[in-house]
Amino acid sequence: MSLPQQPVISAPAVGTVPRVTTEPRVGQGASPSTSIARRLRRWLLHHVLRTVMALYLLSLDVLGKLVPRRRRRARLRILATGKFHSDTWVTSFLKPMAASAECEGVWAVAAFPVRDIPGIHVVYPPRWLQRLCGQAFARLIVFTCMAIRLRPDLVGGFHLLLNGLAAGWMARLLGRRSFYVAVGGPMEILDGGLWSENALFTRMETPDSVVERRLVQAIGRMDRVVTMGTKAVQYYRSRGLTNDFHVIPGAIDAGRFRPGNEARQADIILVGRLVEIKRIDVLLEALALAAKSLPKISALIVGDGPLRAALERQASELGLDGQVRFTGQQSDVEAWYRRAKVFALTSDSEGLSLAMMEAMSCGLAPVVSDVGDLGDMIEEGVSGHLVPRRRAEVFAERFVALLSDEARLKAMSAAAQASAQRVAPAPSTQRWEALWRTTDSPCSAVDS
Repeated sequence: MSLPQQPVISAPAVGTVPRVTTEPRVGQGASPSTSIARRLRRWLLHHVLRTVMALYLLSLDVLGKLVPRRRRRARLRILATGKFHSDTWVTSFLKPMAASAECEGVWAVAAFPVRDIPGIHVVYPPRWLQRLCGQAFARLIVFTCMAIRLRPDLVGGFHLLLNGLAAGWMARLLGRRSFYVAVGGPMEILDGGLWSENALFTRMETPDSVVERRLVQAIGRMDRVVTMGTKAVQYYRSRGLTNDFHVIPGAIDAGRFRPGNEARQADIILVGRLVEIKRIDVLLEALALAAKSLPKISALIVGDGPLRAALERQASELGLDGQVRFTGQQSDVEAWYRRAKVFALTSDSEGLSLAMMEAMSCGLAPVVSDVGDLGDMIEEGVSGHLVPRRRAEVFAERFVALLSDEARLKAMSAAAQASAQRVAPAPSTQRWEALWRTTDSPCSAVDS
């Protein structure tokens, strides 16, 4: 069973040269005129995005010459925007920021409801504005208005497209400092943002080296770049970037994410969006292979997304009915971690997965793709397993080996939990404070 037709392009691993394997398909039964129209739209979008990025870079340079840099306040006002899909994003990033003694407060423009946390002020775009111009652009309009009204010391965006780009431009306009949190790592720029999951850039359907180069240049104009792990920094430096880089993994609340007393009735759990880049089809194939040795193997897939129906059909066709449960989106995800023994992640690309760190804090042994910065948290064979991406048979072997050896599973789970202590809130706040301290010198209230 295959997933719905997508452009025939293979997501590159970081550090490899991306390439198109063949021309994108136009779909079953498509007419030649449809194919020509699609190619024309694709060509037009490529050139529009090239032009837009060139104008964006030019505007940054002009603003940099016309608008003087302003000195920071004694205590920083920080404005940031991102989708912030769940409370996990807020507690992992914004809460440690706001806890810093250097910070007056964090103002966040968000798309999804966020619970009240001291020091964090959340602003949502009104529904009528979202209906008028869409969620993303409505959020950026509110972000712009907030920036002009608040006059923050630091302006930041989570993900480059379009939040980071907006933050970089607004900071130049106000004479303030910008920061970009590269949550998705290099995949946000590879092939010109083709793998970024941004609705606009992914519509190019084929790689664009010109757009990619201009995205790299846009990152180069950021004052601060925050990555989830070390490999991302190595990649950006290999592209000639000399920014002030800071490695700050998301903070995990050990009070919430910890082992419980519940019976671990499920063998495997995967938590994530049901989208192409997560390659949950590979997990299902691995489970089917593992079932040959462990006929009763079971799995939980927590999350939702456009591929859910296709993945449920695939599970059924692989004979996994009753063994794989699709739970949908869950707010109490920590309770689901405590029901499982092994955490799986079969993605083609990751930064440093928050879900993996949460699972490790709950005492689950991780078996994950060897991509992105996941290796920063895992010592192979000790605190988890790193598997070559898309190798369903290797995932299956690791599942069987762990689930068949209780002592080995227990030791790896304990090592995983110990490793997760590195991403507790206190160390994360210290890392943000180190970033804040590099942001100019404080000014007086009159100067601000």
